[in-house]
Amino acid sequence: MKRIIFLSLVLFYIFAGAQPPDEDPASYRLVFEDDFDTLCHSLYTVNGVSAFTDVDTSKWISIAPWMMVVPEYIVLDYCNNVDTIREKISYRRWCFENAEIDTTGPGIIKLIAKKEDFYAPYFTIGDNEWWILHNDSDRVFHYSNQMLFSKHKYKYGYFEIRFRLPYYSDFRKLYGIGPNFWLWGSYNKCFGYKTEIDIFEYDGAHFTENGSFDINYHSNNIHYMPCSSSCSTCDDTTDHTVPSHSEPSVDFSDGKFHTMAVKWLPDEISFYVEGVKTRTYTTGDFTPDMLAPMNIFVDINVPAKNYCHVFDENYAAFPYVYEVDYVKVWSIERCNEDFSTCHLNTSQYDNNAVYNTITIGEGSNCHTELGPGDDVQLKANKVIRLKPGFKADSHNGSHFKAEIIPCDTIETSTIVE
Repeated sequence: MKRIIFLSLVLFYIFAGAQPPDEDPASYRLVFEDDFDTLCHSLYTVNGVSAFTDVDTSKWISIAPWMMVVPEYIVLDYCNNVDTIREKISYRRWCFENAEIDTTGPGIIKLIAKKEDFYAPYFTIGDNEWWILHNDSDRVFHYSNQMLFSKHKYKYGYFEIRFRLPYYSDFRKLYGIGPNFWLWGSYNKCFGYKTEIDIFEYDGAHFTENGSFDINYHSNNIHYMPCSSSCSTCDDTTDHTVPSHSEPSVDFSDGKFHTMAVKWLPDEISFYVEGVKTRTYTTGDFTPDMLAPMNIFVDINVPAKNYCHVFDENYAAFPYVYEVDYVKVWSIERCNEDFSTCHLNTSQYDNNAVYNTITIGEGSNCHTELGPGDDVQLKANKVIRLKPGFKADSHNGSHFKAEIIPCDTIETSTIVE
């Protein structure tokens, strides 16, 4: 909990603001929370590099599983002046070097983009989209930034961030730096789907297609692409993207704290600004239940959405500080539902759900075998039935857990109209 300074005001904020929207006559359970009010000071290691960090490494890693990728495919697809654009690509810090936690008031983490030159290992995309690591230190980077990537995946729920962006009277200082909050469901073609929900992608001064500026630009998006089980290809012909949507009337560059959120249900994806619903998607080329479980991203892009426009560092403000007060996820309770299936779709199952009963292998000729990388956690109020044909082997790199959690012991936030 945050430090209580003004008791009445803070209590009102905790119970009135930090919860799912009141319009939902459902029960929610808080399944993830980081309010950044604790200094962990733990040793964190990635790719052989180690450093002490105050970030809670039980919740976050500093980079996505594909490590640092130099997106040369974007450069070649969009740009003519390749060398000019390539040298402007930033680098994500490996050991949270650009993350600072301030506990002098309510806990806040500061994700910082800096202008600095250094050499570092990097990844590129090779044949069949496999990542290739380059350790020859032949790439100089001109900017560093920071990412928080959640260790766990979530399917369905209410995802919310409270954040503050820097204020500059000269809007040009916001150009080319983009803080984000988003969900991502896969990082290679073996996971069945490439899915993504962008809760917000921000670019303070955004180049439009006709070359003009959009000031205080942000958008939210939904992406979905089925991929083959053989890990060989993704079906680009069915790459579904719900058109971007922005709320230019909301000024996130005013130096104040704001909240952005998404509610993801089996039949609905809704976006929220300051707790007010601004956009809803229900069905189209795909439905919300087709999206895979996803990790949480909080990060900064440098440059942001500029593509072939040269990044003018004389305008952009460095260091750029993206402050986050909290990130929270509420799960939707299903204690009144019985879950039964013949074949368990491990890439689609919601590990946070607590059902009344669970039955795996219901019917004839049923078979479910957990494969490498599969993570399945079954939670039920009364009983879990695993019938013949179900197999989980930890030696192949899969993870399985079954747990009885009586629903009357679950702490929930009940929302009533």
